[in-house]
Amino acid sequence: MKTITVEELAKKLYDEKGTTFATILAFTKPNFVGGQKCPMIQRGVKKLAVVNVMIGNWSYENAVNNQREREHADENETVEHFTAQSRSWGEQLATEVGKRIGLIQHTKDGEVKTYLKTKIQKSLRHSYYDNNGQHVNREEAEQHIRRNKPSVRQGVEKEVFERDYELKNIRAIRMHGEVYVIA
Repeated sequence: MKTITVEELAKKLYDEKGTTFATILAFTKPNFVGGQKCPMIQRGVKKLAVVNVMIGNWSYENAVNNQREREHADENETVEHFTAQSRSWGEQLATEVGKRIGLIQHTKDGEVKTYLKTKIQKSLRHSYYDNNGQHVNREEAEQHIRRNKPSVRQGVEKEVFERDYELKNIRAIRMHGEVYVIA
């Protein structure tokens, strides 16, 4: 296990060649309903997730098309090509030679934030904590979360999930057999 900074993590991810699998431990901000009146927002509740992901130079569009092919492999019909819509926020970074990498930069109100673009393979576990670090009952927190609607555009039974994690919210990452704790 190695302790690294957010900047060192960004460098490692920038230098990542191709696509690889990783496990991340990260805090996320759940999408609670009810606005500022929601008790979970008032308590500053965050979700701590442990997730197996694919990172690096992977393509959302290719992942959906591959899933379509898998689901229709036994049928004698041509599978319609899926075309992803352009990203609604942020810009995917590229190397000097124009090769895409799995980092997204987003500027809001003059502040630049860097995110890790991931394809969710499997959510291993998650829990909730308030702004004092106190554990929040899972059922209590989840009753206030806005449910995501399934994608109607993908045309698959097993949906492909792309999630972006702000680098400063990643607490640990395991990749290439090494565990990195982010300080």
